[in-house]
Amino acid sequence: MYLDNPIFDYTCLLAEVPNELSKLLADWSFSNICQDVVFEDESEFGFGREYYFHVTMISSVLENNEKIISESISREKPCDCIMGQIGFFRTNSKFDVIFVEVINEKLNKLQKNLECSIKNKLIFDHFIPHITLAYLKKGSNIAIEDKNYFNQMSFNITELVLSDRLGSKKKFKLGCDL
Repeated sequence: MYLDNPIFDYTCLLAEVPNELSKLLADWSFSNICQDVVFEDESEFGFGREYYFHVTMISSVLENNEKIISESISREKPCDCIMGQIGFFRTNSKFDVIFVEVINEKLNKLQKNLECSIKNKLIFDHFIPHITLAYLKKGSNIAIEDKNYFNQMSFNITELVLSDRLGSKKKFKLGCDL
């Protein structure tokens, strides 16, 4: 988690990373990513270095119907996640993204189930579970000494957070009957 009240420019459904692991991610980010390669654009909100570590399950929830969301989440079970390698997304024309992959086939199924039951706008073609560390200036070639630094570290997802564009957050427990 690390930052308590992030403000997004859309409503999204997230799985927060526990505080201890968030602190480790933040420490690694500040030790290994120079500020001069971090993408910051005052006209674009939400870019730069990440402080609120999470796995985005649905990036753009269109209908903020807590009853439907709660019912959808309550049918799903908590899951253990394993972190993998540090990698990059280089598909955006404005910036690159440095991230840590998150491995768990149940997480993929959970996301697909939620995507089907909660009204949303698909932003990406397919779900790639990851934790963003920072948005980088396009073409930044930073050397990562140990891409496996977080490999095999684990965390448990027991709840999801609906976070709206104004910073309001509502938590929903997985596998919890109404």
